Amino acid sequence: MHDLYNFTPEDMVLAYLYCLSIGDPDLIYAITYNGGQLPDQDEFREDYFEYVMNYDSETAVHYRYYDSIKVDENTAEENKVKVRIMVGVGSTTHSLALGLQKEDQVWKLDIYHLIKEYKNKASKNKP
Repeated sequence: MHDLYNFTPEDMVLAYLYCLSIGDPDLIYAITYNGGQLPDQDEFREDYFEYVMNYDSETAVHYRYYDSIKVDENTAEENKVKVRIMVGVGSTTHSLALGLQKEDQVWKLDIYHLIKEYKNKASKNKP
């Protein structure tokens, strides 16, 4: 993790998109904000493969040729920011905002609530 100390929030979003593109839940786990809420790495990996990977691979493809990426200065706090990444496809623009929090001197993605959301949605759809 020491190598990530100098990464900006924007750099971490790009690293996250790279992790999505290669489908590596262990790297995603390493850069996910914990805040006392993450399960152990094995459970995270299982949940990721079962509930999240398909959605994330679409996200990685969709934003790979982004037009802009920047911190939303209106909501930025000292150790908590939102990064907005935008991509234009024809006359349509899409954007994705991701929250990050600083933990152990590294900007980490605050995404575990999204994983729990996918898991809850899947469990509601099971017969």
